[in-house]
Amino acid sequence: MLVAKGWRVDKIEARPVLVRIKPVLERNTLQHSHVSTVAGFKIFEHARKGDESPYLIQVDGAFYSTESFDLPEAIDLPDLIRDIKAGRIEVIR
Repeated sequence: MLVAKGWRVDKIEARPVLVRIKPVLERNTLQHSHVSTVAGFKIFEHARKGDESPYLIQVDGAFYSTESFDLPEAIDLPDLIRDIKAGRIEVIR
């Protein structure tokens, strides 16, 4: 038996409760710092990790790691974009 603030409860029934959780993507909640634009692609610094993280590149609205602590050069971007489109580089969440 439970007693709380004048209420007496003899029996507790457990019922399943449906909880809906909306996924939150980092790109919607964090403000990465725009650093540069290379060959039309925006390069960002990570919002939390700053210069202790590789630069990020924005492709189709999503952020991907460039895996480099140096700004990418235009000559390197075609290979990087090809890897992103092929799914070899994951979205930063």
